[in-house]
Amino acid sequence: MPILLYFHKLTTGIPKLLSLMILTFLVTISQTANIAIADETTENPIDVKSFSITSEFPKGIWLDVEVVSDNKITEISSRLKIGQTKGTTYNYLCLEKENKNPESWRCQDLVPDNNIKATLFWRTDTSGKYIPQGTLIEISFEIKDEKGNVLTTPPTNFIYLDPNFNWENISEGPVTLNYHGPVKSRAQKILDAIVETLEKVGPVLGANIDDPIMVTMYNNGKEMIDAQPPQSSTQGRELITEGQAFSNFGTLHLIGGDRNSIGTASHEVTHILVHRAGEGVFRKVPTWLNEGLAEWANIDPAMSYDIALEFAVATDRVPIITKGVTMPGKPEDAIIFYGASRSIVTYLISEYGAKKMYSLLSELKSDIKLEEAIQTVYGFDIVYLENTWRNKIGAEKYIDNKSSLTIPTAEPIKTIKPFSLNDDSAITRGGGEIKSEDKNTSTSSGCNLFSLNDNSNADLSILGLLIFLILFKSKRNN
Repeated sequence: MPILLYFHKLTTGIPKLLSLMILTFLVTISQTANIAIADETTENPIDVKSFSITSEFPKGIWLDVEVVSDNKITEISSRLKIGQTKGTTYNYLCLEKENKNPESWRCQDLVPDNNIKATLFWRTDTSGKYIPQGTLIEISFEIKDEKGNVLTTPPTNFIYLDPNFNWENISEGPVTLNYHGPVKSRAQKILDAIVETLEKVGPVLGANIDDPIMVTMYNNGKEMIDAQPPQSSTQGRELITEGQAFSNFGTLHLIGGDRNSIGTASHEVTHILVHRAGEGVFRKVPTWLNEGLAEWANIDPAMSYDIALEFAVATDRVPIITKGVTMPGKPEDAIIFYGASRSIVTYLISEYGAKKMYSLLSELKSDIKLEEAIQTVYGFDIVYLENTWRNKIGAEKYIDNKSSLTIPTAEPIKTIKPFSLNDDSAITRGGGEIKSEDKNTSTSSGCNLFSLNDNSNADLSILGLLIFLILFKSKRNN
């Protein structure tokens, strides 16, 4: 029976507003049913002859598809679910060209036809679209024709890797580790360390340990530097890290040949778990808690942070750790920060139990402020936590002197110059990207003591501090 005739009989004697609502509902059902039938490949006139996904790391990914239909194809789009990020990206494909150069590629709109070859180059070499190497990407296509038929292809999993290397992978549970070269035994040790950390820490934090975690193992620092996010000119390309966790993607990078790689893998994968257990929509887990949990969970710590903390206590250099918003810039302060972070987290878990930490992270995930979350879970404020921990390690008491706030010195208002497109303008010709000296392009929550621009000075500072700490420890033991 036609919808309108059925609607007329159904709505006799019903108020007009209610009748309109019923009509809208029936039309929606009709349209949905039409699309559902179109999605059944046995009855759908649209057919995908072929498709391919090609990595052009680090510049981007080529998506190519050839589609035929009894009716003219009017639209082809792609849906990308990138790693563990929320939501999907929706992009229209363009008319295929013979010249597939990423630098000169520009989208040309599709011309409706019964047989269409379409393409899309998805860039990954900008700060806004960066995808870490090794990330698992779920890709599907949606095709529409002039008659309203729609075909959605099943999702295809694609691992974004540099095609210049012959990659192999090993897996256990939700973890997949990609590597290249004759280093399988080393890769297996790192995989075992990550799985052990997941099993140890996941239940304690309340993190989901079933979602995929992708690990990319590099053989040297240069390989890893080339795969890092685009850096601003002030950061430079000399940045060196031992490991990097891209928590929102569920991806981990590390140097497999490094002597600390087992501990680095354990530390960094914990960042992914902390992200899953405690990161809210608007608030991040505080740095001291994030780093403290990562070091508390580390199955193979690389440095004696306990010695560094003892040194800080003896010299009155213990930081107000619960005020730690960012990592200190100086290497010696960073070592103390790690030691203090691990110490206060260990104190919380040993004194009040793992269930309380689980609850704290759950509160933070609900976008509750840290101060309120601690009060709710533990029944005391953050100053009390700071001082009970400081008392335990023998540090000076912290006094929260709120009355000592000073009025900031007024600064003159900068002169506003007229807008012009001269050489000083922040807008570049041709719609280029706006340049910024202090733009932070990294989407990672990873960390590393050696992630410093001036590595030679940093190494000397760390070496000097370590020698001093060893001598300091020896003197105390005598």
